[in-house]
Amino acid sequence: MRVRYVLTALVVALVTGVVCVGGLSRLAMSLLASRNPQAAGRTSDDGFEMGVVTLDGSMNLVVLGLAVGVVGWLVYLVARPLLFGPTWFRWFCLSIPPGVVVASMVVHPDGVDFTLLGPLWLTVGLFVLVPAAYGPLVHGAMLRIGGTPPGAGLAAGAPAVAWTLRAFFAALSVVALVSLAGDIRALA
Repeated sequence: MRVRYVLTALVVALVTGVVCVGGLSRLAMSLLASRNPQAAGRTSDDGFEMGVVTLDGSMNLVVLGLAVGVVGWLVYLVARPLLFGPTWFRWFCLSIPPGVVVASMVVHPDGVDFTLLGPLWLTVGLFVLVPAAYGPLVHGAMLRIGGTPPGAGLAAGAPAVAWTLRAFFAALSVVALVSLAGDIRALA
């Protein structure tokens, strides 16, 4: 039964990765392009022509979405048994901290994406919100599908391990937030 859960979670994670990276990020990029006509035709930090939707670019986003799905699947399988507290806190833990971690890896003051596109709050906000959507979408689907995730008894059976993993995820989120804040300050 746990194998079925893991495989189902993989399918959900892959589809969600494609939806978030291939769909939501494409919408975010289109919004930014429409608000920044001066950027049309410029090459982005990732080598894409801004304001232009191509089959090649879309396929690259789909492939990236699949890769994100695999990584997100592994993180979700580890993180789900660690969730605790009220429902709102569980959903928060699956959204904003991962969104900040991913944004801290993407947002940087050296390239054209964040120096040319504006307003800065919208550009950075979208690069937090798109990855922040991933965890809740996967979690919502998995709750609807049901089943028991592997490691469900981790918090009760090995509380020291569970709290160590929680501390790791919290520390990673704080480091990412500090890094992102520094990059935003450099861009402002």
